[in-house]
Amino acid sequence: MSLTLTDRKLRALKPAPKGGRYEVHDSVIRGLRVRVSDQGSRIFVFRTRYPGSTNPTRRTLGEYPSMTLEAAREKADEWRKLIKRGIDPSVQEADERRVEAQRDANKFGVMAEDFLRKKVMGARLYDEIESQRENAPADRKPTAEAPLERKWLEVARVVRGELILLWRDRPATEITRREIQDVIEAKAETAPAQARNILAIIKRMFTWALHTDRYGLHASPADALKPTIIIGEKASGDRVLDDKELFALLRAAARTPYRSGL
Repeated sequence: MSLTLTDRKLRALKPAPKGGRYEVHDSVIRGLRVRVSDQGSRIFVFRTRYPGSTNPTRRTLGEYPSMTLEAAREKADEWRKLIKRGIDPSVQEADERRVEAQRDANKFGVMAEDFLRKKVMGARLYDEIESQRENAPADRKPTAEAPLERKWLEVARVVRGELILLWRDRPATEITRREIQDVIEAKAETAPAQARNILAIIKRMFTWALHTDRYGLHASPADALKPTIIIGEKASGDRVLDDKELFALLRAAARTPYRSGL
């Protein structure tokens, strides 16, 4: 049976007899069909001769209404064009999925979290902290082994509170030296010491990522950035706290819950 399919006609299709199924051909796109089961499910299929096959076969496009009629026609038309070029649509889609998966793996947010887990915190501490963020009180101390770096908390704060917020879904390969410099210069206007710290962490992160041979990087965009040039000379810090200030600091730290208290 051949019809000019519409949503109304698709919804009106009756279930096949028990144990059977039937197909309705779309008169708009040659080869596009709707297979109706005895349970009433309606599956878009495309029947044609695929590359490497001598006989016409059916392949599933999607189930209605999750896949709309318009989307099914567009996909069938795309498949037909690929087949005319001798390309198997399933191979093409598998290649596209691999490219998309690689693009996701190369996102800055993924790279930054990997840096925290593998270089800064260590897997056990990282996993425990992540679990606590959802399942435990904020002042509960981790029981995992010591972090890989003493200043892991400050690094994690910068990475998550500053950098991931800026570039989470951007491919790491697209972060430019100009962008990094703009961020550091803006921060240096009000907090030069913090700007210097952020730049140091960015440089370390990209160097680490480059040496892992992942994330698609062939060079670090932060390599040529010099803190003395874009931030200025580091001010000497020769002031020390007096006894009263030290007492106040330690008392405040003791009263502050984990993690900031430590």
